[in-house]
Amino acid sequence: MKRKIIVGVLCGVIAVLLCITGILIGKLCKKSAVTSVISKVERGYNDRNLDSIVESFPEAFSDQIRSSFLNQASGGTEKDLWKLLEDSYGKDYKVSFTVSSITYVDDNELSEKMESINSKWSTDLQVKEAAVCKVNEVYKGTKRAEAIESYFIGKINDNWYVLDVE
Repeated sequence: MKRKIIVGVLCGVIAVLLCITGILIGKLCKKSAVTSVISKVERGYNDRNLDSIVESFPEAFSDQIRSSFLNQASGGTEKDLWKLLEDSYGKDYKVSFTVSSITYVDDNELSEKMESINSKWSTDLQVKEAAVCKVNEVYKGTKRAEAIESYFIGKINDNWYVLDVE
């Protein structure tokens, strides 16, 4: 009889541990998916690859994002964009993005933010989940600049994208 009780208690403890482990793994996977989008943007800057940066945004407004980046440079080309950044930070500048916090938004905040984003880009994106990531951006070459940006990252279908940067 004691043996059955001990086995029952052990099975209960193991079941609880498995549930906790599953929850923790799920949270870690979600965090990894969100931060991988930020890493893709960082790699785009370091590789001088605008396509990599643009692919971090939804296809629905990727053309507008590309134009927005290119319009920052006087000549309006990708080469001009990288030249502008080199002039600002030094020829061999590197970018480092560090996510300092991730806050998952509730349904009300998600609805409000998506209404604004869909209006801004004339889209009708359906986002299941979203998070605000505080990112410390460091641009370092012969000159250095640092900024803290808020990235609004959203899940569309099964993929995470940058939806807004403030």
